[in-house]
Amino acid sequence: MWTEHYTKALNHRPSSELDAQQLQAADDSDTSVDVLTIQEVRAAITKLKFGHAAGRDASSRNVEAEQSTYVLHQLFVKMD
Repeated sequence: MWTEHYTKALNHRPSSELDAQQLQAADDSDTSVDVLTIQEVRAAITKLKFGHAAGRDASSRNVEAEQSTYVLHQLFVKMD
């Protein structure tokens, strides 16, 4: 169902209306595009809620925080 939705939503013919909207879009200068720091990753992990089931990636706040912080930071740096 989602695959079909996004296939239709993202694979569209060229549109002058979408082109006009793109030209009117404003840059968001408040959003950082720098590589995540260890501190930012740690802060995100600490915001996870206790006692909730892990998602599909099996991530949960109940995992070893420092090890997770380091591993995730390395992953995000490689993705950039």
